Amino acid sequence: MTDLVERYRSRSLWLDTCEDDLTPRPALPGDVECDVAIVGGGLTGLWAAHHLRRRAPDCRILVLEAEICGFGASGRNGGWCSALFPASLSQLAEQSGGGAAGRAQAIAQYRTMIDTVDEVGRSLDQLGVDAHFAKGGTLSLATNPAHLQRLRAQVHSQRDWGFGPEDVRWLNGHEARERVRISGVGESAIGGAAYTP
Repeated sequence: MTDLVERYRSRSLWLDTCEDDLTPRPALPGDVECDVAIVGGGLTGLWAAHHLRRRAPDCRILVLEAEICGFGASGRNGGWCSALFPASLSQLAEQSGGGAAGRAQAIAQYRTMIDTVDEVGRSLDQLGVDAHFAKGGTLSLATNPAHLQRLRAQVHSQRDWGFGPEDVRWLNGHEARERVRISGVGESAIGGAAYTP
């Protein structure tokens, strides 16, 4: 068992520094009845169980994990929480059926992603978890003319979708360099950044 626990601890800082002894819980003894079964004890599975418990305290929730909670990618992440989404607003709108309804759905989904970052911070406070949560925003940098054009287009696109400077704003080269020193940023007229608070 010691070798197994050490293997778990060696997977990440999070598992190495948590207060649990990382001994796997016993396997299910057989058939079990529950209202909701969640497969996977990573961030998504545990977050789902947590919120379900808050909304429906009497709900019988079962989280199934083949190893230990946080064993997979959730236990090896960099400790950051982001509203970045791997699809553009146009793609989200199209996937939601297009037109005005698809556009509204895309905006709502994007806003929910942004709000989720704040929800993580609120939940940590409510649960008394000292995760050193700090909301710092996202900085996307331009170091050459192609980057600059692409980032400016992204900021303009966000404006076209109704997102204002409180959501995303352009930083000129000097403003970007005040936040981070990256070669090519703020050293000439081509440097700049898009910042999402």
